[in-house]
Amino acid sequence: MEISFGKIYMTGSSIVRILRERANESPEVCAYTYLTGRETLTLTYAELDIRARTIAAHLQQRNAAGERALLLYPPSMDYIAGFYGCLAAGAIAVPAYPPRMNRSLGRLEAIIDDARPKFALTTEQVLRQIREHAAESPVLSRVDWIATDQPLPESADA
Repeated sequence: MEISFGKIYMTGSSIVRILRERANESPEVCAYTYLTGRETLTLTYAELDIRARTIAAHLQQRNAAGERALLLYPPSMDYIAGFYGCLAAGAIAVPAYPPRMNRSLGRLEAIIDDARPKFALTTEQVLRQIREHAAESPVLSRVDWIATDQPLPESADA
């Protein structure tokens, strides 16, 4: 049996709707805190909402509703924004760790073969590493790669 969460953004009390409400009611309140060991990074409800909606708009332009999207982020706020962006777009988030530097991409290729994502959301740094090996891997070229830490052309209001 396959369960699809593609329409989760349509429900009255979905996590995306709650984020929108919190962004409207308490925009400057901290939604997430990330401790790196050296510094503390925070993301307010308003910041998370705008980042998630921008990613969602980008995915919606690519007809991502109901499609799988690989979340290939190092631990960071980018992962959180990508996850919420997938939910808001109706895409199915498939979390995975990015490949380690100078390592084989076999694990990533196996994940792509198994999950069959149409999209992969990641950072520009990880994407550069992937592109170095993409020519030698037909599996990697099956995925539409999107660096979400770079400015996306769609606006959050789209």
